[in-house]
Amino acid sequence: MVENMYMVPKSEAQNPEEAIIVAIKHWWSQIRVVGGIEDLTFTVSDANSPISWFTRMAWATTQQFGCGVFSCENNQWSAVCHYSPGGNRFNEQIYEKGTPCSACPTAYNTCNTDKLCAPPGTAT
Repeated sequence: MVENMYMVPKSEAQNPEEAIIVAIKHWWSQIRVVGGIEDLTFTVSDANSPISWFTRMAWATTQQFGCGVFSCENNQWSAVCHYSPGGNRFNEQIYEKGTPCSACPTAYNTCNTDKLCAPPGTAT
């Protein structure tokens, strides 16, 4: 299991739901901050880079994740997400580049509006 953690100022989020959205957007935005990924293999240099927050979320073989938010006394929210099985393994592919939703497992055979595999009956 791997995790992402982010401290969200309460001035940016009024409640736990808003705090987790701010945190997730922050982690996902790291792909743009570092200028993208040149190849899809996770390397040692990626481990200490902000891109590792993005890759934890984008790792193709992650099957489960859970998030929680805690209200801190310093006027911040602590947002944490755990991913399992954990990604960010050196010299392994983050995901396979190809046609979106072309290799979805049976349990996730719906392609949602973000072009990600999703369970049947979920919002598309």
